[in-house]
Amino acid sequence: MSPAARRWLRPALLAAMVVGLLLFVVVQFTSVQRLASTLERASPEWLAISTVLYVCVFAVYALLYHYAFEAVEAPIATRDLIPVMFAAMFAKAIVPVEGAGFAAVLMADASRHGHAPARAAAVAIVGSGVDLATTFPFIVASLVVLVVRGSIAPYDVIGALIFAGVAGAFGVALWLGAVRPALLVRLLSGVRTLVNATARPFARRDVLGEGWPDRNAREFGLASAAIATHPGSIGRLAAVSTLMHVLYIAGLAAIFLTFGQRVSPDVLLVTFSMTAMFYVVAFTPQGVGVVEGGTTLVLEALGQPAPTAVAVTLVYRAVNIWVPVAIGFVAAQRLALGGAGPEDGSGSGAGR
Repeated sequence: MSPAARRWLRPALLAAMVVGLLLFVVVQFTSVQRLASTLERASPEWLAISTVLYVCVFAVYALLYHYAFEAVEAPIATRDLIPVMFAAMFAKAIVPVEGAGFAAVLMADASRHGHAPARAAAVAIVGSGVDLATTFPFIVASLVVLVVRGSIAPYDVIGALIFAGVAGAFGVALWLGAVRPALLVRLLSGVRTLVNATARPFARRDVLGEGWPDRNAREFGLASAAIATHPGSIGRLAAVSTLMHVLYIAGLAAIFLTFGQRVSPDVLLVTFSMTAMFYVVAFTPQGVGVVEGGTTLVLEALGQPAPTAVAVTLVYRAVNIWVPVAIGFVAAQRLALGGAGPEDGSGSGAGR
C-alpha cells in the first residue's frame, strides 16, 4: 500500500466506525424517521450560539495548554496552539492508546518551536491531570443530583468509580515520578505486560513497546518537577480548566434550546458530567458509541423524550468532538505534524 493510501486509511476507517456506531445508537433508542423529524425542528439561531460557545471552548483549551507549556518552561503562544490542539484531537482519535497520538503532536510542535519533546510530553500529562482533577467534582455533584432525583443507575456508579480510579492512578503516578521513579517503572512494566497480553489476539505486534515504561516514568517525573517548581501554575490551570467546563455547560444549554427544551441547571450539570465520565472510561476512539449511548440513557432517566435525548447527544458530540476532529485532520496536514504518532504509547493524556 502506498504512503498516501495509508495516510487516508485510518481516517476512513474511523469515519466508517463512527457512522456505524452512531447509527446503532440511534436505532437502539428511537427511529431514524423520528430523529430526522426532531432535527428538522432545530432552531438555527440557538445552534449558531452553541457553535460560538464551543469556539470559545477551544480557545480556552489552547490557553490551558499555553499555561501548561509555561509550567515546564517551554512557552508557546496561545494562538499558535489553537491549530495544534485540533490536530492533537484528530491524532488522539486515530491513535487512542494512552494518548500516544495526542502527545506526539504536542512533541512535534514543541520541536518546531525549539523546545525538547520530552517537555511537551510532560505538558500532556499536566494538562490531562488538571482536566481530570477539575472534572471529578462535577461528577460527584451529578451523582448527588441523580440520587436526589431517584434516577441513579448502576452504570453511573460504575463509571464514576472507574473515573476515580483513573484520576487516582494519574495522581499516584505523578507522586511516584517525583519520589520513587524506579517503582513507577516497575508498575508501568506490569501495565505494559497486561495490555500487550490482552491485545495480542488482535494485534500483530506489541501495543506498548519496550521503552514505554521508562519513557512514561521520565515524563511523569518531568511533570511532577514542573508542578513542584511552579506550584502557583496549578491554581491558574485549574481555573482555566474550570472555565472550559462552564463553557461546555453553556453550550449544552444552547443545544437543548436548539430543540425547544428549557432544562434546569441540574440537568445540564448531569448531562455534561456524565458525558465527560463516559468519555474517559470508554474504550473506543473519542468514546464513540459508548458516550452517545450512555448519555442518551441518562437523559431518558431525567425525563427527556428519546428522540430529543438522541438529538441533543449527537449534536453535542458533533460540535465538540467530531467537527473538531475533522478540522484537526486538515490542521495536521497543514502543520505537517502527521497525526499518527508513535504506536507504543509515548506520552499520556486524557483530554476531552
